[in-house]
Amino acid sequence: MTEKCTTGIADAIVSAGGQGALARRLGVSQQAVSGWVKRGWVPVAHIVKVEAMCGVPRARLINPKHLFLITPTEG
Repeated sequence: MTEKCTTGIADAIVSAGGQGALARRLGVSQQAVSGWVKRGWVPVAHIVKVEAMCGVPRARLINPKHLFLITPTEG
């Protein structure tokens, strides 16, 4: 049996009760949240709040090209 792979934003939407509910809680439009779904990541300005509200780790919400900002480096 294979597991369905979801994005962090998809998990946040489920946790919030839908795109509209997440948008209202963040003070943004549902269209903005829809755009995040299409991109697959949340803008940096909203990541911490989404993480706190929905329990989705910020590493699953951030644009992959910015992942280095939150990943500890060795050395």
